[in-house]
Amino acid sequence: MFLLTLLLSACGSIDPTPAPTPNPDSDVIQAHDFRLARLGGGELAFSDLRGQWVIVNFWATWC
Repeated sequence: MFLLTLLLSACGSIDPTPAPTPNPDSDVIQAHDFRLARLGGGELAFSDLRGQWVIVNFWATWC
């Protein structure tokens, strides 16, 4: 009975404070603009892809 009273009083005394909502734009790191050669000729500027999802795959031939 004592443990039940202790448990209920401990749970009831917690002041629920809402967790802060993260700002998704505050942690965004902007990449520098760069250019890559296209296989068919010409160049692709990274700034041309602004506003789109870009996956950059870093790999090496020895892996």
